[in-house]
Amino acid sequence: MWDLLVLTAGNESQKRDFEILLAESDVLRYCREVAVIADYPHEVKIGSGGATMNVLHTLGDGVVEKHILLIHSGGLSQRMPHLSALGKIFATLPDGSSILEKKLNTYKLLPTLLPPGLLICASDVVEDVSAFKECNPESQMIAFATESSLEIAVDHGVFVLDSNGNLKSVLQKPSLKLLKDAAAVLPSGNALTDCFYWISWTVCEQLGSLWRDSGPCTVETCCYGDFMRPLGYAPLLDYIEQGPAELSMWRKSFAEIFSKISPQVVNLGVDSFFHMGTPRELKVRFL
Repeated sequence: MWDLLVLTAGNESQKRDFEILLAESDVLRYCREVAVIADYPHEVKIGSGGATMNVLHTLGDGVVEKHILLIHSGGLSQRMPHLSALGKIFATLPDGSSILEKKLNTYKLLPTLLPPGLLICASDVVEDVSAFKECNPESQMIAFATESSLEIAVDHGVFVLDSNGNLKSVLQKPSLKLLKDAAAVLPSGNALTDCFYWISWTVCEQLGSLWRDSGPCTVETCCYGDFMRPLGYAPLLDYIEQGPAELSMWRKSFAEIFSKISPQVVNLGVDSFFHMGTPRELKVRFL
């Protein structure tokens, strides 16, 4: 069982709505406590990267050494406008359950397999994690991946592994040419794309310290693209200087943390990642 489930909200109004919906959901079967944390500063788009640091800052030291599940759910749902107010995480699936309930059921064994730390995931995806059986208890980060077609890979983060299975780099929404040039294409013709990831409390404390020393974050950052691209022994870091000065500053700070980590990459296999972020994807999954 998770010690704490955290949902992020884009603002205080959405936070109140989430709290009402959570009270009507059967989530305490899967977690001991639930919290909804609104983005800060208010009315500023800080993205999932800023939201992650805000969550760690808000929770403080009292949660160290616990198993916490963080679901980023404060987005605007621009491609699914009928879900904008209440969020995709509470969307109803054909079997009558919500994405949240389905996700919690899918993740229910992970706290028994992972060390204490923070699991970070998205609100519009359900994953099949049955292929995950064990991890290296000394890991500072575990990145879960799925095998995707190249057509899908160009819209996601892609892990590039060498012949020994070591992580070389992480590409973010790469072109087909870059996928091939970077040797990211598997023998099957697929590529390893990102699903969700776990980080240790050592890494969490570094992110929390970064927020205390340099925050709050007032620019949009991504807990996937900006946290994960510094990973690997040969990362491509040209993106750091792209964009406004404040964004570059945060990206440099993230790189200082994540470039020192050698993550374990877990391949969940094909057909293990079910994204429901657009009407077309919902139709493909359920109709």
